[in-house]
Amino acid sequence: MSTTSFIRCLGSEEVSPMSRRACPDSEEMSTMSRQGFRIQRTCQRCRARSSGFRRRVNDVAHSTSGLKSYVNNVVHQVPGFRRGVTDVAKGLSGFRRGVTDVVPGVPDSDVSTMSRIARPA
Repeated sequence: MSTTSFIRCLGSEEVSPMSRRACPDSEEMSTMSRQGFRIQRTCQRCRARSSGFRRRVNDVAHSTSGLKSYVNNVVHQVPGFRRGVTDVAKGLSGFRRGVTDVVPGVPDSDVSTMSRIARPA
């Protein structure tokens, strides 16, 4: 296969193995001496898109710092939630005491120390 068949032509779907990210709007070509593949350079329009992307990333970084302050605000609310969980835990310990109180009332005939396998049929 010739090196020209690897070139990404404008408007076609062929992509050079060396230029997977080649810009379809590029008109400039350079030749790599060792492999002999032609690589397309990025056009001005794509460079402008790339700088716009960087601005958007910076905007996201600023939004993230605002998000961090929001998370800190949520963390300040968490201690009250923890107190609520402690109150629930106290309620659970009362529930356990209630269950313990039920156990002594079980008749002896319903409680067996023998395992099911050892019981006579």
